[in-house]
Amino acid sequence: MEQDLAHDDSDKLVFLCVNGNSFEVKSSKDYLSVKGWLRGALAFWNDIHVPQFILVVIEYGYKLQPLQIPPPFIAKNNSSALEQPAFVESAINDLIINSCVIEVFEAAVIVNPLSISIQKSGNKRLILDLLHVNQFLYKC
Repeated sequence: MEQDLAHDDSDKLVFLCVNGNSFEVKSSKDYLSVKGWLRGALAFWNDIHVPQFILVVIEYGYKLQPLQIPPPFIAKNNSSALEQPAFVESAINDLIINSCVIEVFEAAVIVNPLSISIQKSGNKRLILDLLHVNQFLYKC
């Protein structure tokens, strides 16, 4: 299977070539939602013969397998998130608008901390620290 990834250092275009089909993806600092994009191209993934496990994840999403339900846990956000509340609020609003998360109005039993990662380019990413939950998950 022929597969090449070429990245232009100007961070403007990424070219992906799979089985002779070329795909051009424009990259930018603007938010780009990919929700549903993989599932919408399920026939493509079947055509390039990806493993069945990958097809199931693309079609239904990745399902975490808990060994047990974690006990109640409430953590404060990390200092990077506390120092930039406007970015945190904006990032969460983007996630809500794009249906990546839903807002709940009941008291949460588990509250994991948020952090902000700042790339060399200055781009920021909101990080949900699931360290507490991870210890209760099945690991292959």
